[in-house]
Amino acid sequence: MKYYETSFDDYLKSNKLYQIHPELEELDNHLPRSVSKLENLVIYGPSGVGKYTQTLKIISKYSDSQLKYDKKLEVVTDKQDYIMRFSDIHYEIDMSLLGCNAKTLWHEIFFQIVDVVSTKKEKIGIILCKNFHHINSELLEVFYSYIHHYDINDNIQIKFILLTEQISFFPSKIVDICDVVKVARLNDNAYKELNKINNLIAKNTYYNDFTTKVSTCLPEVMLEQTESRYKPSELCNEIDKECINNIKEMKSFTSLKAMSDVPDDIFDIICDKIIRDMTNMNNFQFTQFRDTLYDILIYNIDVFDCVWTVIIHFINVGKLTEDDSSDILTKTFHFFKQYNNNYRPIYHLESMMFYIINKLYHYELQESV
Repeated sequence: MKYYETSFDDYLKSNKLYQIHPELEELDNHLPRSVSKLENLVIYGPSGVGKYTQTLKIISKYSDSQLKYDKKLEVVTDKQDYIMRFSDIHYEIDMSLLGCNAKTLWHEIFFQIVDVVSTKKEKIGIILCKNFHHINSELLEVFYSYIHHYDINDNIQIKFILLTEQISFFPSKIVDICDVVKVARLNDNAYKELNKINNLIAKNTYYNDFTTKVSTCLPEVMLEQTESRYKPSELCNEIDKECINNIKEMKSFTSLKAMSDVPDDIFDIICDKIIRDMTNMNNFQFTQFRDTLYDILIYNIDVFDCVWTVIIHFINVGKLTEDDSSDILTKTFHFFKQYNNNYRPIYHLESMMFYIINKLYHYELQESV
């Protein structure tokens, strides 16, 4: 997630300016008045479509301060410290930042939240788990027990909202005790309307709002007053909407003068480099290839999408036979099962890529132990 807004209140103000998901208004109207009657929620959808904003809107319904109370709390453990944001009613945990000690760290965080909630007059709190699709597999196995740790009849109540891009990996027992809310990708009309609003705001903004929010250390920079700055609609029409990973990035359209100013996506850069290295084996350098594979981990690229992109490329250009393709797809099952269950995921990633190379050029393959 990329947070251009700096506080919970900023998100709510942006939502009031333009509600990009009017279909969720009905959900808001059917929410219980009391937080004690709120069901656990799973809110899922593609990256950057406004899930977090819609979630804050739901939470604000139960906040006495309308989420204007925005603080940070440091959880100190023997192995790792974690800083979380919280309001008067909810506590935010980014599951992607718990690290290799996720199970232990989560346990400490959970019961520290319980301690805070227990000191309140109304002993109810909401835990918002962001990036739940990045949850550690060992923690996922026991997560159900935390959801059920405090029953509705207990003195302390903890409600859960799980924010995720996928839901297929959820254990059925977690899905069964949660209400599932889908936040869909915006349609073309919504993108165009949002683009118009950003354009109007840009016309009335003397300084580059995008620059000042990303880095307050930079001096204020006045944008060039060119006509192209105020015509981002042409760029919006040319861009594949499914490639917009975060709708907030549309705010920067007003700073672009041409389609060529749009930076290449890091996913495409890394995948293209992997494909080039695997295609040009005469100049293949192992250390350079390994560095490229490490870039997948450094930039937090979706490994599954990356492997699939490489495989589908060589199938489309006719370099993989039907039998080779079948063998590779069978191998991916073992790869996906082992990946991230080892302290060195790079080993499995290298193994998968070199298996594809062996199939491409029919080198002798020694079965791994």
